[in-house]
Order: sequence, then structure tokens, then C-alpha cells
Amino acid sequence: MFLVLDIKSLFELTWEDIPYIESPVFAIEHVKDAIGGAQDYWSARVTNIYEFAHTHSLQRYSHTLYNAEIESSLRFLFSTGSYFSVARNKIPFAASFGWRELESHPDGGEWYISHYNYADGVKQKLEAHANTWVQSAAEC
Repeated sequence: MFLVLDIKSLFELTWEDIPYIESPVFAIEHVKDAIGGAQDYWSARVTNIYEFAHTHSLQRYSHTLYNAEIESSLRFLFSTGSYFSVARNKIPFAASFGWRELESHPDGGEWYISHYNYADGVKQKLEAHANTWVQSAAEC
């Protein structure tokens, strides 16, 4: 089964998306392939790629012509936690977060960032956003 992804902004994420967020490194590669129209066995299908590319004025990416400007834009969008690649049909090959059970924790555990994922800034941004979810839920 092919990996099917949605690109979501920080403000479109839901709590249920957390285990399905793909590592930014792989997200950038999958989005580059999708913009370029890659259709091979290893390519993920990104359902909203045209809307995402249009929103950010990303021109068609060509595998034969390396476009550093597009890659730089994607790296900024995903590495800063502005956008996330969320798997729709299964846990991604390189999930950004895992769940660690902890008996002493009030929630029974905590989300942790995988050791191979170099996105601590993304985690901090998500944690800050999660705090707004908690605050708005408490106000209701």
C-alpha cells in the first residue's frame, strides 16, 4: 500500500494527527517528489499537493533540473513547524513522534521526538500549540 499524505499547517493539526506526523526530512523529499509528479513505487501520494504548491507559489519541480530555491522554501516550511506531512492511511516510515508510557505521568505517558529526527524546534512549536488546545478546552 502506498503512503498517502496530507500537508497540514500548524493550525490545521488535531491531537489525533500527532502519531501520524512524518519526520520533516522525509516530508520535504515526499513533497518535492509530488510537486515534480513522481509516480514510482517509492513515491508517496500527497492529496493536497496542488493547493499547497499554489499557496506557496512553488513552481513545478523537475528531477532533471535541481531547483535549490524550491528545496530551500520546503525546508523552511517543514523544518520550522509551519507545515507538517500527516500520513492518512498508516503510521509513516519515519514518524516524528512516539509514545512513551510512564506510570508516574498524569496522562500515563508522553510524546517524545524520535532520536533520528532533528526537529526539536518543531516539537517546541507543537507543544506550545498543544497548550493553546488545553487552554481553550479548559475555557469551554
